[in-house]
Amino acid sequence: MKPGTKPGFFLIFFEKPKVDYMKILIITILTSVCLLACKSKREISLINDNQIIDEQYSDSIPVENEDETIIIKEENLISIEDSEPILPDEKFFVIIGSFRILNNAISFNNQLQTEGFDSQILQNENGLYRVSIFAFKEINEARNKVYFIRKNYPKYYDVWLLKKLT
Repeated sequence: MKPGTKPGFFLIFFEKPKVDYMKILIITILTSVCLLACKSKREISLINDNQIIDEQYSDSIPVENEDETIIIKEENLISIEDSEPILPDEKFFVIIGSFRILNNAISFNNQLQTEGFDSQILQNENGLYRVSIFAFKEINEARNKVYFIRKNYPKYYDVWLLKKLT
């Protein structure tokens, strides 16, 4: 309202509101910081969970590359009729593929064998078919083989370890 004028109906209800741009800026910055902080905590949590899984089986024998994370899952397994039987002392399997359909697992297994891998098909208790390229008694041997595959066969970088439940 201008100095020296009386407030009237028009001025009271239609006076231009004052905008505090500083408050809007502060609220926008705080909201952005909160949203970004939530996202980064979720990513850190996932990384820590994977490291816990990986470190759960670490022994004192050194491995090739300690800074890479290897996923390790535990499952009950049976060997498929056409594959080699699972030996009782083999606990750790290097898994290179997982399939719901047996024919897909067989095709992939045949492809791997033409590439020189001695692969076998395993089935878990949920009916998934796992294609394994190596089996070991000790975790560190298996981990070293995963690092070897990742380094020398980049197209199979997503290999992981499966521990057979007893």
